[in-house]
Amino acid sequence: YIIGGKSLDGKDYLTEEQLNKCIQLAESVNKKPYVVPIGVICPLGNMVSAAVMAIALAGILEDYKVGRKIIRFSQETVEREIIMALQVMAAIIRTSGIYGLLKTINIELLIKNASIIHLTEDQEMLETALKKLKNIDPEIWEKVKKAKIHPTTLVDSQELVKELRTLIGGKAAEGAIERSMKKLFMG
Repeated sequence: YIIGGKSLDGKDYLTEEQLNKCIQLAESVNKKPYVVPIGVICPLGNMVSAAVMAIALAGILEDYKVGRKIIRFSQETVEREIIMALQVMAAIIRTSGIYGLLKTINIELLIKNASIIHLTEDQEMLETALKKLKNIDPEIWEKVKKAKIHPTTLVDSQELVKELRTLIGGKAAEGAIERSMKKLFMG
């Protein structure tokens, strides 16, 4: 059972006593309770998003290791590159869908540049990703041809939240943030 603990934004949605009651209830029916921050319940609890997270996280960890230990980039540089890639893809998928993302990205260029960082034999995630990208189903490419790329504003979502709170402040900023959160989790 997945139980929401503290939220990542610092808001309290339940007391310690309520949390403990939820844990006890799960245990009373012989279920293992997993207490996670409220914001990650949906992506961890949904099979599709959990699979996407697992694949992405494995790739991130592999890339992080290569970036830090072999290329010797700073932690900040590697994390910034990871954030940029994930946020750009997420934004394009939000506005134009998966087929729009594929239409936007030049797959040949992506494969070429990603291959450059293939520096060790144990980069299984990268090897698998390159193989998959080289063999995308022709039916998908037919749909990509018909896809429309819609206007997309590429921003760092956490920096945008900070800016909203700084520039607008108060209930207006919190209302905009709350509506955006609902859109993320409820569509």
